[in-house]
Amino acid sequence: MKIKLLKPKLFLIYVFMLITALDGLVIPTLVAGIIRSVEIKSLSSLIHYFIFGIIGYCTIRTGLYLWNLYQQKYILDFNNTYKGKMIRKYFSGNHASMRADLLSFIINDFKFLETNYIKSLFLFIYCVTFSIISATYVLVIDYQLGLLFILFSTIPVITPKLYKNKIKQSTDTWSSDSSQFVDRLNEYFSALTTIRLFNKQSFFQSTLTNRLNHLEESNYTVQKNLYQSNWVTHLLSGVSSFVPLFIGGLFVVQDHLSLAALMAVYLASDRIVTPAVNAIDYYNKLRSSNTIVRKYDDFIASLTHEDSDAQDLSHRLASTLLPVKFEDILHQYGDRIIFDHVNLTISQGDHILLKGPSGSGKSTFFKLLLLLERPQKGQLLFNNIDSHQMRFTDLVHHVHYFEQAPFIFNDSLMFNITLGESFNDDQLKTVIEQCHLSDFVQTHGLDYHAGVNGDRLSGGQKMRIALARIMIRKPKFVLLDEFSAGLDKENADFIRGIIHQQIETVIEITHDESIESNYYNKTYHIKNEKVTEVN
Repeated sequence: MKIKLLKPKLFLIYVFMLITALDGLVIPTLVAGIIRSVEIKSLSSLIHYFIFGIIGYCTIRTGLYLWNLYQQKYILDFNNTYKGKMIRKYFSGNHASMRADLLSFIINDFKFLETNYIKSLFLFIYCVTFSIISATYVLVIDYQLGLLFILFSTIPVITPKLYKNKIKQSTDTWSSDSSQFVDRLNEYFSALTTIRLFNKQSFFQSTLTNRLNHLEESNYTVQKNLYQSNWVTHLLSGVSSFVPLFIGGLFVVQDHLSLAALMAVYLASDRIVTPAVNAIDYYNKLRSSNTIVRKYDDFIASLTHEDSDAQDLSHRLASTLLPVKFEDILHQYGDRIIFDHVNLTISQGDHILLKGPSGSGKSTFFKLLLLLERPQKGQLLFNNIDSHQMRFTDLVHHVHYFEQAPFIFNDSLMFNITLGESFNDDQLKTVIEQCHLSDFVQTHGLDYHAGVNGDRLSGGQKMRIALARIMIRKPKFVLLDEFSAGLDKENADFIRGIIHQQIETVIEITHDESIESNYYNKTYHIKNEKVTEVN
């Protein structure tokens, strides 16, 4: 993440920023001109400076408006670009475990970057420009007094040196605490039912409250360090402003300088000191944003595209990815072996039942089939293509996964079936009838909202909507992941019948030993790291 200062789209921001910075010339010139006109009692001169002031002020305020407008447009583009990149990278691979980090960054850190990175950067440039213009003006009026004011204006610059490390350390701590708090918040909210069932509300409330207090303390420390830095800076800026003014007053008393010139130099010099002080403040904010910028870069780097090294094999898998062959597969998690020398072939037209107790490796088997995990040893071949040469996107056109708990979006029935894809009315009507959703659709309509996590639907309705989501795409290969667990027998038998009657190739995994085997031409059992066919 980096702002390229010489990008053409920033040109208008710089132009309007420069117009706004002319305030360092307009106000001192106006005040000095009015004093001089009064001293010489010239009405025409007074009118001249009055008109000059009105035009100059309107120009400066218009420049400020346009600067802010184009700056906000840049922030809009910045957020769309970098938030969009995060979202695209997140969806490009299997990054579900990083959901909380992504939410934390988009909701919290981007707002911090908008204020402390983008706006502070432009304001830093503006303040420096403002100071340079004012300093040039002061030197032109009286270089000796102007040089004195400029030298004193450099005194506040020492402040960042004093607070640099404290600001960085406190910001790093706050960023880490914020990420950890969001992780815990997400976890505890997801576990609300479990927490209530075990009557542990008070413990988790207390834990979350303590973490929240710790996070707020971290934020307080960041702000305290920034306030202290600004406090010291402003104390020094007062000294650097009053001393030269006193010396300038001595010049006027001794007739070495006119009062109008002194006021012009003083007002202009204040436009050296104040912007310089503000520049330091914005510089501190910029430094505090470095941690978040690095965090973004690291986060993007961690969202690796899992298919980046794979070949585009869509032309070789245009018709089917079958047969799938497990050849001497070894797969393990750490020291725990899940599969040891597994050999298995899934052919076109197979209806396979894969049984095994919980924890035996059934879900891992599907993860290997879906390329969510890769075997440590052996070959997994799809239509004679090694899985290591394939991308996840090569699979999704050929195999559909019926989850144990299908996700239902807080959207319409139409969206939950189509997922935003276009299907004609005949296709929708056919699949609605096929999945026994006709009565529900006639009663509520396709625009009926399912609610959060489908809470406005029964368990059977959710599963039939998930079935329609698959069937409308006319799949040839379906994986059934213990879909009948927790589902009544009538709905389970209905869904199983539709799948096995309409789909060419099916693999179903289950721990239920009582399932009838009349739908299956092959039955396998997972036990002791082996996958064995049952005759």
